[in-house]
Amino acid sequence: MLANHELVPKSVRMGHSRTTLAVDLASSIDDIWTKQLDYTSRKKIRKAERLQLEFVVDDQFEHLEEFVEIYTETMHYLDADPVYLFNDAYFRGYPETLADKSTLCLVARAGEVIAGAILMFSGPYAHIHLGGSRRDCLRLRPNDLLYYRAALESRNRGARLMHAGGGRSDSSDDSLLTFKRQFASLSYDYYVTEIALTQRA
Repeated sequence: MLANHELVPKSVRMGHSRTTLAVDLASSIDDIWTKQLDYTSRKKIRKAERLQLEFVVDDQFEHLEEFVEIYTETMHYLDADPVYLFNDAYFRGYPETLADKSTLCLVARAGEVIAGAILMFSGPYAHIHLGGSRRDCLRLRPNDLLYYRAALESRNRGARLMHAGGGRSDSSDDSLLTFKRQFASLSYDYYVTEIALTQRA
C-alpha cells in the first residue's frame, strides 16, 4: 500500500507476486455497505445475521486456542503449504507482544466460535490476518460477516484502510481472491524479492 517496492535498488531482482485488496474505510459506513460490498456479499451478510451469528471482538485473546484449532483445520482442508502452519509460540506472540495493536475477530453461533481472524492495526492501517472457519458451518456464511464487521471494527479504531491480502494465487479465478473482491474495492501490487545471505567462515 506504500508502494515501497519503488524504493528498492534496480540491482535487486524483484518480481510481482500477486494482487492484494483493501477496504476503503475513509467513507461512511453506509457507503462501505452500498458502494464497496457487492450485492452477493450483502445478501450473505444478511443471511448470517438472520441465522443469529454473532460478531465478537476478543481483545484479551480468551478464545485464542479455539481460533488456532479452527485456523489449523482450515489449512489442512485447503492442503496449504506447511509454511502456513504456525506453532503455538507464534500465535501467543500476538497477545504477548502486540496486545495494543491486535485483536481476535470472531463469529460465534450459540456461543460456539465458528470462524475467526487476527486483526492488526496501527495508525491509518489495519490488516486482517490468518482467517479460518469451521467447514461444517460455511453454509451459514460466517466469513462474509467476519470480514465486513472486521472492517467496521478497523474503522472504529481509526484505520482508513483495512488490508485483506490476496488470494492463494494471482489467477483471476482464484476463489479466495474472488471472495475478497466482494467487499474490498481497492487493489495493490505485492512484490517480493529473494536475497541470498552468505555465511562467513
